[in-house]
Amino acid sequence: MEMKECAEKTDAFIERKRRELESIEILGSLVTECLRAPAVRMVVLSVLRNLLSSWSEGSRTKQKIFERALKLAEKNIAPQSPYSAGIDAQKVGKLLTLLAQSLNDKQKQNPMYLADHLEGPLSEIIKHIDFGEVKEMVDRAEDPIVELVRRLMGLLWNTYPAKFGTVITLVHPVGNMTVRSLKEIIKPLNEVSPDLLTDLIFTIVRSIDGREIGELTNAVMEMVRQLHTGSLLQGESGVPQFQMDLTNKLREIMSGIDPELLCKVKVIAAEMAEERSNAISDILDENPALVLDLVSRFSSLKNPRIRATHRRMRVFDHLDGEFAAAVGKGLGEIDTQEIGEMFNTLLRLFNKVHTEKPDFISRLLGDIFVNIDTDEMKTATEWLMRDVIEGLKPIAREVLPILIHGLGELNQCEETK
Repeated sequence: MEMKECAEKTDAFIERKRRELESIEILGSLVTECLRAPAVRMVVLSVLRNLLSSWSEGSRTKQKIFERALKLAEKNIAPQSPYSAGIDAQKVGKLLTLLAQSLNDKQKQNPMYLADHLEGPLSEIIKHIDFGEVKEMVDRAEDPIVELVRRLMGLLWNTYPAKFGTVITLVHPVGNMTVRSLKEIIKPLNEVSPDLLTDLIFTIVRSIDGREIGELTNAVMEMVRQLHTGSLLQGESGVPQFQMDLTNKLREIMSGIDPELLCKVKVIAAEMAEERSNAISDILDENPALVLDLVSRFSSLKNPRIRATHRRMRVFDHLDGEFAAAVGKGLGEIDTQEIGEMFNTLLRLFNKVHTEKPDFISRLLGDIFVNIDTDEMKTATEWLMRDVIEGLKPIAREVLPILIHGLGELNQCEETK
């Protein structure tokens, strides 16, 4: 048994060494291929020339060494065979695979390998960063960055307006590339069998850790609760701190907004909503088959919501007596006084309008109904009342006596007063 374990360790060690040597060989090959590129070769030679030139300055001996070294570099770095542009993708893929295999072996031996080996360097980086200095740097960079943007935009608009226009027109090809790429990503999924596609999607959904999502939700909700509690504790005169800060910030924002321009934009937004609705209506008008299909499927579109609402109501029905107690507790705390005052305020507003403009409501209603076809209105009223009465007949025998009795009692109360 020990010999078998020793043999396995030896084989694993040899395999690791093989992958390491193969990775070095592939990486060296890729670097060599990059150095054979004319542009890279020129950069390397330029760097060598600058370094050796500064090193040999003022010395004839160093100058001769510099000249010979430069010739030697030009000879050795120069490509020996015709250069074909591009990196060997096969080697890159193989290199990534070897690196992944090496990391997987280390992760098998120590599942926390990445955390153990990255914690130290990252901790040292964090320990030696003065975040106060970073914050001060960012604070001081605000005005210069804004000024830089202003100057660059001024340069583009005043000196190179055509370039700026060209940049804006990039939205068109970028948008087309995005849409077409998404189409090429999604379209092949339509060719997959429904059961396979469903299994794939649901497997991904099932692999998501729902408990972690719940704990994240708890953390967010607890943060909101703490913010609310802190806002109440820091508030003054019963007004939460959040409300005071929000009021001040909105007041500050409104002080910089042109009210007339804001109203114009509101009107423009309403008109654009009308234009969108008109555009949709035009398209539907051009496709009557679609409209008829949607109308014929109205029940199919609404039935799922009706069934879901009924299912939700059945949940309350299953609660038995506890539901009545919960409803009593929930509705018992409604501020009925505020509801009454709200209704009073609404009545006062209507009365103010009527006092200032006595004929406004009558004129408004007259303008509305003057355009109504009375013949069509009469016909609709006749059949509507007839159909409503016919439809209410099944419940009229049980409901009408109760309604009549209730109206009689209300009338008696009025006569008593």
